[in-house]
Amino acid sequence: MRNNILFHHKRDHILRVIHAAIRENQCWNKAMDIESSQKQSTGVQRNQMENIHEVLPPLTNLYCLVDASWKSNQELAGIGWSLHSKESIQKIRGSSSIVPTNTSIEAEAMAMLMTVQQIKSLRYENVAFISDCNQLIDELNQFYAEETIISKRVTEAASMIRDI
Repeated sequence: MRNNILFHHKRDHILRVIHAAIRENQCWNKAMDIESSQKQSTGVQRNQMENIHEVLPPLTNLYCLVDASWKSNQELAGIGWSLHSKESIQKIRGSSSIVPTNTSIEAEAMAMLMTVQQIKSLRYENVAFISDCNQLIDELNQFYAEETIISKRVTEAASMIRDI
């Protein structure tokens, strides 16, 4: 709904927004119940991070959260980022729409590339970039290590991954 306002300049009726929020909450609760039952049946517990400091490299002064919103290869995608200090104080943020991409991984890679370029042009240093896209992070790690870590590689975002 936020994307409709930002990219299409359309607002939804308040009742539609409320009903959609209730449906989303029900879906989320159902997904959490399924995940919880799977963890109990397999005995696998995911490590819970208590704060951002657990994932930041030691010499990092800042971290930048990066994300993309993608629906289809026919629609504009949205990207957003926010730069924070080690103390979790937001310094700056940015968002934009980008041309349609073929896949969500391409949108995520484009978001990361544009964010890295923006942070670099603003002359920030020692920044850790954080994304919720595991596939992108895996590809960046494989490119950095110059070896294949997982058997399935993403090719549609390869040029952007090199640029990042």
